[in-house]
Amino acid sequence: MKSISSNISLEGVTENGFVLPNGYSWDVKLQNGMKEGKVTVRNKMRLVYAVLQYNHDKLNGLCCFYNRGELIKEITFVNNIAEGWSCEFEKGGVESWFIYKNGKKVNKLIKCEELDGFWNEIEIDSN
Repeated sequence: MKSISSNISLEGVTENGFVLPNGYSWDVKLQNGMKEGKVTVRNKMRLVYAVLQYNHDKLNGLCCFYNRGELIKEITFVNNIAEGWSCEFEKGGVESWFIYKNGKKVNKLIKCEELDGFWNEIEIDSN
């Protein structure tokens, strides 16, 4: 199982995009031999494991990951690399927001208690 700089481990996510884990299936569409568009990945029990967005054979766009059919994480990818906004879910709601840069989770966003509607951006390495 691979991890992408997160406390949630995602099977199949590698530095080169997504590799279908053993026993999983997907409804991948090919155009000119390359993965294109929305791809649904199902685990061994046929539950949705991920909904991936492909463009020119690479993860591009918002990709959603599930555990036992329940959404646990959304990550934005650019050319197979986690880049930009992501969020983690718990009990059906957003638990936390993060920013990825070049495949590494670098910042966490936390609601500002003093100012309604504002968020604090915390650098993960230095806090």
